Amino acid sequence: MSLSKNRIIDILLKCIPLVYAFYIPFSLYLYVYGSLTGKIDGIYGYYIDFVKILVILLFSSFVVRTSVSEKKNPSKHFVIFAGICILEIVFSVCIHGKYHNSGMVLTTVYLIFFTVEIIAENIAICQLYDTNDLDWKGSWTLLNASLIIILVSRIIFGDAVINLFILFLIGGVMLICREISRVCLILEYAYGKKKGESSEEGELSVQQEVGHDKKEV
Repeated sequence: MSLSKNRIIDILLKCIPLVYAFYIPFSLYLYVYGSLTGKIDGIYGYYIDFVKILVILLFSSFVVRTSVSEKKNPSKHFVIFAGICILEIVFSVCIHGKYHNSGMVLTTVYLIFFTVEIIAENIAICQLYDTNDLDWKGSWTLLNASLIIILVSRIIFGDAVINLFILFLIGGVMLICREISRVCLILEYAYGKKKGESSEEGELSVQQEVGHDKKEV
């Protein structure tokens, strides 16, 4: 019975990176769609955000189980990322129904949250890799930096620097490229073969399973 439970846990554990890789951008675009069209009720937006936070924390737990680094704990950066998302929910709840004619104020605030979340997740994902792994990581960071520059320029200067149509056009293309890089980085960490780590990870997994079996016995 314990072996079957372990197998179920292993299967669920292996699914966490896939869920994290695709649900986070899905929740963002679903939220944007709901905001622009008004077809998604506000309460469902909170549900989407709560699931997003849960997914981030589950992936943080996955990183704790799979990380072999003794000098750093990459999972804590995902906890920070989740904390920022919680602050965004708290802000949304506090201002709900209070500001109907605020113009660009709320848009600016949410752009700031989005910018901070980009930075937090960029740091978290980069911490999963060594400093020498610059293939997808370099592209990911460059795209994030460029996107942040565009967002900050829009927040500070408004239409004087870049109008809304061009912002959506350029930002849309950059977001697509960013999400591709992001998915590649997450799946490579979760399922790719890491240099000098495969044997250690196998031993660590076996030790965890044996220890778990001993506790249940």
